[in-house]
Parts: sequence; C-alpha cells; structure tokens
Amino acid sequence: MNPKFDTIFYHLGIASHYEDYAGCHQDIPDEVRQRCLELMQGPLSDDPDAVDRLFFDLDVAPWLCVLPAFSVIQNNRVHFYLPETHAYTQLSWALERQGEKQREGRCEVDTLNCTGDYLYGNTRYLRLELPLDGVPIGYYRLWLSLDDENTVFGEIALCPSKCFQKDQSSRLLGITTQLYTLRLTSNFGLGDFGDLTALIRLAAVWGVDVIGLNPLMALDWRDPNAKSPYAPSDRRFLNPIYLDLTRVVEDLGCGDSIDLDTLKQSAPVRSMVNSDRVDWRGVAEIKYRVLADVFAAFNQRHDANTDAFAAFSDSASPELHQFCDFEASHNPFGQRYSSNPQFHAFLQWLSHCQLEACQSFAKASGLRVGLMGDMPVGATGGGHEVSSARALFVEGVDIGAPPDPFSDTGQNWGMPPINPARLRSTSYEHFLSLIRSAMHGVGALRLDHAMWLARIWWSFKDVNGETVGTYVYQDAEALLSLLALESHLNECQIVAEDLGVVPDSFRDLMRQFGLLGNSLWYFETDDQNSLLPPESHRGDAVMMITNHDVPTLVSWWCGRDIELRLAFGLIDEQSSMQQREERARQREQARSLLVAKGVLSQVDDLNDLRAITRAIIALSALGESPWVFLQLEDLFEVEEPVNVPGTYLEYDNWTRKLPMVADLETWSKEWAFWFQDWSVYRAR
Repeated sequence: MNPKFDTIFYHLGIASHYEDYAGCHQDIPDEVRQRCLELMQGPLSDDPDAVDRLFFDLDVAPWLCVLPAFSVIQNNRVHFYLPETHAYTQLSWALERQGEKQREGRCEVDTLNCTGDYLYGNTRYLRLELPLDGVPIGYYRLWLSLDDENTVFGEIALCPSKCFQKDQSSRLLGITTQLYTLRLTSNFGLGDFGDLTALIRLAAVWGVDVIGLNPLMALDWRDPNAKSPYAPSDRRFLNPIYLDLTRVVEDLGCGDSIDLDTLKQSAPVRSMVNSDRVDWRGVAEIKYRVLADVFAAFNQRHDANTDAFAAFSDSASPELHQFCDFEASHNPFGQRYSSNPQFHAFLQWLSHCQLEACQSFAKASGLRVGLMGDMPVGATGGGHEVSSARALFVEGVDIGAPPDPFSDTGQNWGMPPINPARLRSTSYEHFLSLIRSAMHGVGALRLDHAMWLARIWWSFKDVNGETVGTYVYQDAEALLSLLALESHLNECQIVAEDLGVVPDSFRDLMRQFGLLGNSLWYFETDDQNSLLPPESHRGDAVMMITNHDVPTLVSWWCGRDIELRLAFGLIDEQSSMQQREERARQREQARSLLVAKGVLSQVDDLNDLRAITRAIIALSALGESPWVFLQLEDLFEVEEPVNVPGTYLEYDNWTRKLPMVADLETWSKEWAFWFQDWSVYRAR
C-alpha cells in the first residue's frame, strides 16, 4: 500500500483500530479503510496521480496558505503560516465585525512564537502565533498585513474555554418526556405545545427546574413510516404538528371562521384522541388542514401579527427558504396551500413563537433552566437536510454502532454521515446552523450520542457486498470550541449524552469544555457490573433514571426488555439466558443497595413496583449528580417502551402514549408522592 495512505487516513479521520464494549482491541483491515476512503473521496485507483494530489491537499497545502479561510480560536491565539526564508519584519492586524473595525494592532514578526514547522521541498514553513489578548468572544474577519505589502484576510471564531454553565453546579430537579405522548389537554391525538404548557404548570408546583423534551424537528412526510423524532427530515426546522391549534386560533383571532370545538367532536379526531397510539399521519392531515384555513384567514388581514410574520420572513436564512420550497414540493398535507412555500414559512413562524412562549412561561413560572431541547445525531437520507447538502454527506454509508450487549450485530441507524473533511472546508457552516437552531427557544440542549463530535461508527458494504464498518474521527476540539461559543451567545447549557463505549479522552474533553455528561441509573456500574452506590455517581453528569432508548424501570425490573430483544432477533437465546442471569443478580444487588441506604424496607414486597420505583428515585436523589431527571414513563409505571433500539417496523416505535389524565388537579396531588424526597435532594 502507498505509504501516503496512512497520512491520508489520519487527516480524514479513518480509524485503524478501536476498543469494543468489552475493552478488547479490534483492528480495522486496510481494505475496509480503503473502501471508506473511496466512499468519502471517490475512486482513486483510476488516476495514478490522485493519491499524490489528495496527500498534497491534506498534508501540504495548509502550510502554504498564510491565513486559513476560517480559523477556530482558543486562548485568543491565531495561527498563520510563513516560509522560514521570509523577509517580513512588521505585522499589522485588524479585526472587523459586520464591516466595522473592532480592534487593531501591530508587532514585530520575529517576536511571535513559532508553534510548528513543515519541510516541503527545500523550504521549511513555520506556524506562527499571533496573540489577540482582551478581544471578546465572537465571530470576526481578521486582516493581516505584512510590511504593508502583503495583505490577507480570513474569518475567525474567538471561542471561550468552556460552555455556558449558569446552573451546572446547582442541584436541579428535572423531568423528561416525549412531547407527543402527553395527554394533559384536549389535544388532537398527539401531545403538543398546549400539553407542554400544562406540564410546565405542574412542574412549577412540583419544584422542577428543567423539562427535557424529545427532538421537535420536522419529519419527511413522504415516508409513510416517518415518526421517529431522532430521524428527522432536517434538524434545523420544527415540526408544525406540535402546534397548539387552540392557541393559534386565539392568538390570531380566527375563532369566528374556524370551529375547533366541532372538529374535536368529529369521529376521526375522537378516535385518535382515545387511541393509546399516535397516528402521526392522521394527526398531521387534520392539523395541516386547520392550519391551511388559518393561513387563508390570516392573509385577509393586516395587523401586528402580519407585520411580525413579514419581519420573520424577511430575516429568514436562505436555509429556511430552501426548506419551505422543499416542503412545498414534497409535503402532502395542507390542501390548497401544501405547494405554497409561504404557507410552510408561516408554520415555522408559528412553531417558533409557541416554543419561545413555552420557554418564557417556564422561566416565569420559576423553572431555573426551563426547557431542554434534544439534537439528534443525524437526519434521514431522503429528507431536506441531506438532499440540500449532498456534497457534505457521504452516500452508501449509514451511521450506527458496532456490536454491543444491546445488539449482537451492531446498530444501523439508517442515516448518512457528514464528511468531516468537507465540513472543515466549508468553515463548519452546517454544524453552526444545526446548533444555533437547536438552541432556539430552550435553556439547555442535550446532544444525542455526543460522541459523534469526536468519532462515529460508519457502516457500509465492502467490494464483496459484505457489511463492514469503522470509526471515523472529527476535529473534536474545533467542534467543541464552536459549541462553547454558541452556547454563550445563546445562553444555553449543554448536556452531552455519553453512554455506551466512550473513550476516557472524550470525557476529558467534555470536562475541559464544561459539558455535563449523561448517566443512566442502571448503567452506573463498577468493573463487576454491580450497581454503584449514590455517592459514587458522576458529579459531572446529569442522572437520568431512564430514557427513551432503554427500558422503563418496570420493564427493567421484570426483565421484559430482554424478552423483547430476543423476540426481535437482536440477541440470541444464549445471550438472553446470560442477560437474564445477570439481571437477576443486579436486581438482588439493587435490593441490597436500596435497603442499605434506607430507602427500602427489608419487608417491602419486591413485586411492589411502585415501592421499588420510589426507592430508586430516592436513591438517585442521594447521589452526586448535579441534575437528576425522572422520566414520566416511570412515574406512570409504564412497562411498554417507547422505542426498542435496533428495530424499525418490527416494533411500533415512537407511537405509544402515556396514560390519559382526566383530572389534572387530582393527578398532580397524587404525583406529590414521587416528588416529596426531592426537597431533601435540593438541600444537599
């Protein structure tokens, strides 16, 4: 193999090995790495000079450019490049923001630190460091002038050392929910922003500080099976299905022309409301039809709302206009307005307004953080995000995970990865648009599978058609620096989901950049897979007792999750037997731990799942985690999971609702049972 390939693999992040979930070393065969390279860059074998050109572009060219087009800056130190033989003596610099000069300075070139060098041909190139001390964080254009004769410019992002951390050392109480599962109001068969408002009222009474939500991003409605919040059409735009129609009609004054009360009594709506499953397309069809009528009435008037929408449209990003064009071409809902891009912009405006209103209401109600959003790790291959940026995403590859205890065959999430080299070459514009959108209308943001900021598993076919895979690495420090910058600009705290196989080096980076990790109660174990006592829980991670990807407490305690994985072929009979034995051991060890910590009586019936759930909640409240989250499924004592990872159509994922609540006041008082231990937790 050409020796230059190792350097190419390094620059493109194509791994040579990894440690699996059991800590065993796994080598990636050269032919798998070669195939990965071809998928990223195109065939190289047809052109004998292609490898040399690629090596030059990746390894040499950056040293020959005085100032990169875009630089991510930590510690207020900017790097630029000069040949060692240069004759420059003076360097002048100036910073601009939106065309206005912010700072400027001048120095002697020979006083600058050299932080690296590269020999190319007969010339040595130097990497020099220009200090910009005292410059506030933000985005700037940097001008460099060498002896007033060679002037260059580049865009820079001056980043803080850590993410926004207002409440990360506080002991906060949280609840998590899949919004569409809520049944707290007279909705249309799917939990919406009206239900979220009702939940915020309850949370304020319970003393909750933050409500964690599922991703609320737009789905690709061309797919008849579209429903997973973690497989959106585009991570930058909201799903109008979450709109509270009652509030839309009231806020826009359309009550005279739109009769929601009669619609709610219709057979289709009553059927969807009473069902224990969400009919995503059925709800979308009805809601879009109502919203089309609202849009028609809205266009007949001129008031403060129409001015606000006009301002929203005028200031919208090109990506929003492209998304609305995409929806107009592909979204089947909305009747006569389905093909009108302005209609879809109207829905985005309404969705932004209602999400912002929910966050404002949460803060006004006393929730210290308010809402916590969730950003998926990818988007569907046929949706708008990928189709609008084909050159950025890699075709023929799906992201996922290598084999682990949850799946003997690994996981394929059915979404294409971003090409790290192309993301860098486009000044990280797509990444920035993702995190800015995700931070809108929330006080905190959870990053699903945050390891993708450093590496992610690529699954693809080799030349023989066999499924193979490898990890591909990103420039984690650059991405985390930009994340830190945007978190400050948006005053948004960051929680990074770091479950599964996570190298210590990435958790070191998380701590360095001030990201809270994300623990799960029954994943907090020692080397013998025994549950950790609360005082050994991570102090730099939020504690979620369960989440959407793992069994509920009731399901875990009963071992129902093992039976489901066996039934769907995710594990074989031998693995299931081993897991049942291990679960029985963990259950007994959990009982001993709960008794030892005084949260469960020796005589409590171990089949009393309500007592067990309360004891586990109380135990978690004794731990070191700064934030603790309870999932509503556990408070409702639900056994059925909302999602079984590794399944697609085999299990009806993302449709199961929570039990219906008829009397909010009575229900809220009953739930005080779950929250009475939290006052002790908060005081610790």
